[in-house]
Amino acid sequence: MALDQAHGIILKSQKFRESSKILRVFTEEYGTISLIAKGVRGPKSKTAGLTEVLNHVVVSFYRKPGQDLYLLKQVDIQDAFSGLRAVYEGLTVALAVTEVVYRITIQEAAHAELFADLLQALQSLDAGAKRPLNYYWAFLLSVQHTFGCGMTVDQCSVSGQALPEGSAAFHLDYGGTIDAENSDAATADARISPESRWVIHYLQNNTGDRLDRLAPSEPCRKEINTLLHRYMRYHIEGFSEPQSLKLLTTNRPDPTATTRSL
Repeated sequence: MALDQAHGIILKSQKFRESSKILRVFTEEYGTISLIAKGVRGPKSKTAGLTEVLNHVVVSFYRKPGQDLYLLKQVDIQDAFSGLRAVYEGLTVALAVTEVVYRITIQEAAHAELFADLLQALQSLDAGAKRPLNYYWAFLLSVQHTFGCGMTVDQCSVSGQALPEGSAAFHLDYGGTIDAENSDAATADARISPESRWVIHYLQNNTGDRLDRLAPSEPCRKEINTLLHRYMRYHIEGFSEPQSLKLLTTNRPDPTATTRSL
């Protein structure tokens, strides 16, 4: 039985028997692994807080050939992200991005780029994101790029030419916007407003607290949320809208919202 070590984010935790937990940990080295943490729920446990969902940890565990549930030997915390846990909206979005990763990954399939996407999202939220939903959208767009199916909104996906003013057609199969005058526009899946195109383009090209500068209008927020979820379902196997995101009141008007156009 080999002793291995990995850096990871705890995606999910469930009770096991009287005093233990089963952890789903997305690791940089091995992808998602399942660990049994014996006795961590016991009254004398000193590691209970180290095994909470969202924690960035280093885990040491015993791997046995032919098994997919490994025994946790030791856990050391790298970051508990206490900043995002103190803000309801930030915590909700953090749970949403971890839920996305849990659904689109398979057991023990390493994906270092996706791990980097997740870690960056959590660190950005922890730094005090003022508009957490923007960070959720930016995370989905980053995941699309990582999976090789990035969304195009700044030109026609068919011709590669610049789009005219006004709303554009959006085609899931072509991976983005197409000129309304193009013959393929007749089979488009949706329309996308100039404001939504501008916001998505901004999210694709900016990171960190620059995302807080965006204050999309309410119709834009609804349009982007719907479009990104449809796009993810179409292109990335296993994706569905995170249940945790539904806890966030996405239809609450933003008093600072403004409309921007391309």
